[in-house]
Amino acid sequence: MPCFQEFHVLVQKFLHQFLISQNIDSLHLASKNQQDTNLYKTVLKIGSYFYESGQLDSALATYTKGLENAKRTNNKIYACNFLIKIGTTYREKGIYELSNKALHDALYIAEKNNFQQQTANCYNGIAIIYTIQHDYSNALENYNKSLAINKKI
Repeated sequence: MPCFQEFHVLVQKFLHQFLISQNIDSLHLASKNQQDTNLYKTVLKIGSYFYESGQLDSALATYTKGLENAKRTNNKIYACNFLIKIGTTYREKGIYELSNKALHDALYIAEKNNFQQQTANCYNGIAIIYTIQHDYSNALENYNKSLAINKKI
């Protein structure tokens, strides 16, 4: 079955290039329109496709492009969402320092703008990193913060 595997790899490469090129073109248009929520949702879904299929570098590239455009259009909630996804992806790759940085950057935006769900998600993501690193005291503290917020919303 080497032919099928080679074909599968070619399809994946084509899909990756197509989706990334569509993201860039679409996001360029979104920056002209300032706030295109549907477009940002689509980019998050494309990044999630790559994440869920194990293509973590492609997921990071997609989320990073989305983050750049969200910052350029001053869309704070999507900048926060892209940072959370970047943090989650770095965690999946085992790069905990970058994961922690992205999640703390997202937490700063979330708390400053009173984005309750994103704040809870950040605390939960940070807690998972602490759990992986066997720092159970800090993990528990962050899980409790996430839980307290989730009880309110």
